[in-house]
Amino acid sequence: PRSTLFPYTTLFRSRDDLDVVVLDSIYRPGQEGGRILTQDPKAGTMVKKGRKLYITMTAYSPEDAVLPELAGLTVRQTVSELTSVGLEVGTLKFVEDRYKNSVIDQTCKGKTVYAGQQIARGSVIDLTVGLGDGTGRSVVPFVIGKTSDKARRDILSASLNVGKEHFKGVKHKETAVVYKQEPDYNGVNKYDYGTAVELWYVDEDKTDVQRLISEFKVDSSKIVDPNEINDG
Repeated sequence: PRSTLFPYTTLFRSRDDLDVVVLDSIYRPGQEGGRILTQDPKAGTMVKKGRKLYITMTAYSPEDAVLPELAGLTVRQTVSELTSVGLEVGTLKFVEDRYKNSVIDQTCKGKTVYAGQQIARGSVIDLTVGLGDGTGRSVVPFVIGKTSDKARRDILSASLNVGKEHFKGVKHKETAVVYKQEPDYNGVNKYDYGTAVELWYVDEDKTDVQRLISEFKVDSSKIVDPNEINDG
């Protein structure tokens, strides 16, 4: 149906007796509304009748989100707040300010936006962030095997920027996963706030994600959440 789809809304029961639940509807300019972007469980999974099938799909038109209060939040907190209301974080710009890793301004399409303002969901919000004593450094997160949305979120949460994203040969950008990142992750080396992390992608169905992770880091079980290290 061409109606507004709210998160956690049961859309319909499929002919296989599965309840299809819309987790989120995302507006993407240039893309047809009603396209399924992700699903859980994945295609081919054996499930019982009556099981819920969770999907994310493209919206037919942009919905408005209310910009939350961001002043004084850390970058990690801000990324979480914006993502939760359907907005995206674009570029992090770090400037001299006494409060380290704290958001001091936010813009959309070059114009300052304010808490409580209504903005179309899917809009990109650029952030100006304080540097404190000017020595902000962060560990690059491990994003091998993650989709673009998740990889971007982890990188930005670490107070780093997302550099070039390479999708050469990729057929499905929404589900493609990272197979190479630069700088690499080793859990030790730190980089200046705002450093760009470049990413290369491959279609998820053309690779074994767990093998990809294991090959990249032999003992991948010890990979830690970089947010625990980079909590500003």
